[in-house]
Amino acid sequence: MNKHLNEIITLVEDKKVPVLASYDVTLLSTFADVFVIAIASNDRQINAVMQEMKDYATLNGSDSFHSEGDPKEGWVAIQHNEVCVHIFLEGEHDKYRLDELFKACPKIS
Repeated sequence: MNKHLNEIITLVEDKKVPVLASYDVTLLSTFADVFVIAIASNDRQINAVMQEMKDYATLNGSDSFHSEGDPKEGWVAIQHNEVCVHIFLEGEHDKYRLDELFKACPKIS
């Protein structure tokens, strides 16, 4: 699968943001191969993950880093190359139900 996936999952979890699942979305998405879903306790954790992923992209010689959303609003999507990490604040995950959208995709973890 994606060579950065394990490292990205580790850096998310190192910020105490548990990863619920990751999905192979190559058949659904034109901009990502993997979607990772994680739950944060607060917006500071989301900001910390965003900064860590930006630093990771820089260290790996890539300017392929993009984020959407606002941590204070409860959901952000952070993309580095083919990995897109969706981080929800606790309670927001059930509202968006991304797992339902990806249920036809192979689950990686």
